[in-house]
Amino acid sequence: MSDETTKCPSCGEENPTDAMQCEHCGDSINEPAGSASGQNTDVEAETILWRGRPSYLAYGILYIFGVVFIVLGALHSFFTAWSIALGVFLIVVSIMDRNGKVYVITGTKIISKANMHRYIVEIPVKKITSINLQRGILEKLFGLGTVKIVSEVAKRPKVEIVLKGISNWREIMQKIEWLGNN
Repeated sequence: MSDETTKCPSCGEENPTDAMQCEHCGDSINEPAGSASGQNTDVEAETILWRGRPSYLAYGILYIFGVVFIVLGALHSFFTAWSIALGVFLIVVSIMDRNGKVYVITGTKIISKANMHRYIVEIPVKKITSINLQRGILEKLFGLGTVKIVSEVAKRPKVEIVLKGISNWREIMQKIEWLGNN
């Protein structure tokens, strides 16, 4: 295996040159972004201003429940098999969901991609009608925020992108507002 890497056309992450699929998002590396699914994101043709994923802390409560179920299963014979299985399931699904989400801000659009749920949502910056910040008690405690971006176009349903569990939410909101004003 060589030390050379190539960038994934969908998420931009580095992968070994001999890889057929991206280790991060699961898309084909040999095809242009979106060609296999019929979608055209053109992210690689634009300047990416920010790319990120939810913080691991955003999934903290699921990790805690997973560990609690595993410990219950290990300590008490009544909970053994199903408790351990449920705990491992919660932790694995949380990690897969977090690693499968990619948020991208380019000069012209905001993109949310979730590979586990197989969707891509794009909102052109000029079509954004509102940007909201949501912060629960745990998010405030850990310095996280959830940025909700809404776009409403005549004769089309409302489109929302939710950037969940972002650690640099102030910077993200400022970039989006700056793009909307320019």
